[in-house]
Amino acid sequence: ATSDADPQVRKAAVCKLDNQELLCAIARIDEDWRVRRAAVERIQNTEELREHAQNDDSWRVRAAAVACIDDRATLVNRAKWDKAWQVRKAALKIIDDQTVLANRAKNDEDWGVRRVAVEKLTDQLLLANRAQWDKDARVRRAAVARLVDNDLLARIACSDSDKSVRADAALRLDSLTSLE
Repeated sequence: ATSDADPQVRKAAVCKLDNQELLCAIARIDEDWRVRRAAVERIQNTEELREHAQNDDSWRVRAAAVACIDDRATLVNRAKWDKAWQVRKAALKIIDDQTVLANRAKNDEDWGVRRVAVEKLTDQLLLANRAQWDKDARVRRAAVARLVDNDLLARIACSDSDKSVRADAALRLDSLTSLE
């Protein structure tokens, strides 16, 4: 079944395999990304997962490999340098390193990647920076949700260019002041 012409049949067969050598071979040579992804999701070898996380042609396979790997260096590498935002985002969901998160929150070209990074940041200065200066309102909203500075929240509630950011800042300010 792993050599069937139909990729759905090959994928179904891969989902029943436990043989690591065969899974690795399929992940390397099958032309269909869905089959390769199914194989990668069952691979237990870190070296093999690292290879797919860095070099597979399909972002879907790279993202699946990233989700399965616990190798910090590979995760950081993919979070910073993968050409696909989906892979960078998948890596950031696993990473807890505040330096890497700060870098991606500030410098990634994709707003969704920046938002994931902001949602994991703990540094209030970095969150304040993103709440005020990120070009995308969705990222600013994520930062506002984590701020604890009442004065800054009040300023954002009055002056942000986006109505939803202003509303979120006002709600956050209300929730913080009701706790005092």
